This record gives sequence, structure tokens and C-alpha cells, in this order.
Amino acid sequence: MPSHSQTLARLDLLVAEARDLCRRAQEVGGAEGWRGSLGQDEAIPLAFRTVLGRQVLDWMHRAEAAVRTVKPGGDTLCGERARELRRLIDTANVAVLKRSNGHEAWNMFWRSTREIQFTGTPSEH
Repeated sequence: MPSHSQTLARLDLLVAEARDLCRRAQEVGGAEGWRGSLGQDEAIPLAFRTVLGRQVLDWMHRAEAAVRTVKPGGDTLCGERARELRRLIDTANVAVLKRSNGHEAWNMFWRSTREIQFTGTPSEH
């Protein structure tokens, strides 16, 4: 069984990976050659759902597996990080599945990744 610090590091790494997925979606969606006639408000969520779709789903599965290893309702740093990660999983799921309000769902996921404060493992990625 992993130690508390190992579990927290794993959860923090998954948050950092979510932030990286956001960065990559912004890079792809912002590339004029890729987005064609779409504005960035449409292109970034589309890039998140399509170009990065497989990586997003892979991240969601790994994040769900990590969250399951934390005791539910635990009043610990790991418990809090697991709750935050659960919110990220839920918002990513909506951002991947919702086409009608893709920009709104994407913004919710992006904001959620920025609201989480790291505790020392790892620093800003």
C-alpha cells in the first residue's frame, strides 16, 4: 500500500497532467493552420475533444483509478486532493461530451485545473 506522501504525489501529478492537457489544447486550438475558419473559442474545445480526446480519456481513467485508492470522506490532504481531482474528472467528462456548450464546458475544466493549489508536490508545471 502506498504511503500518504506517495498517494499525494500521484494525485498531484494527475492534476499537473490535467493542466498540461489544457496547455496542449490551447496550443493546438490556437494554431491558425489547424483551426481554419473557427475562432479560438470554438477551436480549443474542439482540439480538446478530438485531437487530444484519446489522451484525455486515458487521463480520466488513470485519475479515476487513483481517486478510488483514497478513503472516501477522508479529512486529510489526500482526501481533499482526491475530491478536487474528482471535480476535474467530472468537468473533463462534460468538456469531452458536450458539443453544444463546448466552450463553456472547456472553460469550466480549465478554471478547475487553475483553482487547485499544490502543497509542495510538484511545483507548477
